[in-house]
Amino acid sequence: MPGYIMHLVEAGMVLQKLEKQSGVQAGESWRSQYLLGALLPDTRTGAEKQQSHFWRQEDLRKLARAPYLPLFLEKYGTHLSDPVVFGYLVHLHLDAFYVNTYWPSIFRLQNDAGEPEEGYEEVTRIWLMGQQQAVDRQVFFTKDWYYGDYSALNHYLIRKYQIQLPVYPPGEPFAVELEEVQETDLAGLLERLQQHLDEVTGAEDVQQEIRSRGAEDGREDAIQIPRLKVLDTETLETFLEETAEILVQEYGDQWIRRKKR
Repeated sequence: MPGYIMHLVEAGMVLQKLEKQSGVQAGESWRSQYLLGALLPDTRTGAEKQQSHFWRQEDLRKLARAPYLPLFLEKYGTHLSDPVVFGYLVHLHLDAFYVNTYWPSIFRLQNDAGEPEEGYEEVTRIWLMGQQQAVDRQVFFTKDWYYGDYSALNHYLIRKYQIQLPVYPPGEPFAVELEEVQETDLAGLLERLQQHLDEVTGAEDVQQEIRSRGAEDGREDAIQIPRLKVLDTETLETFLEETAEILVQEYGDQWIRRKKR
């Protein structure tokens, strides 16, 4: 699944597209609640994610579990003009497209025989399509491979998209109660995220590292594109932009209509 930083990047892309399309800027209170909503599903961990991420019962046997958006929309679809609910949708939408579209574009889940496999217990290796290489599942989902890419990407995304965290508690109480999560859990999540942002933006070695593509675009402060082992920065950013555009086309009308009143 995408991490917190990737979700904030996607939420920013969606909001930027909505503001451009509508010609109306979101107020600070709306924006803060929207970003909090985009983080809310990940306040739940372990087995509780089945509820917070609206997984179908039949998908629990799979290694890759994607939110089933019709379940969320059936319950909260009439509240999409609410910033928290809309942010929550943006989170689930990205998770669904990430698992169903982005993952299959870069790797395949396989069993011992090298055959396609979905089962959580049966997947034993990951076939990397770009490298034409199989990696043991227990090795793949570690900091040496997949999660190491996340760490490198977070440094890049935080700097390029100037990630700032929303304020909690917000100036106004949440208008819609989402039964699958606890709003107050956001406090601890944001504290951990702020520590991470401080480490990234304050570390001297990281600041040295970002003097990058300068020769390419003539900017001394250009952000260095990280070297990754599994993911690809350019295709990932393209995926995020395209996924944001899909969401705006499918669900943005309610936001635009409300803001133009």
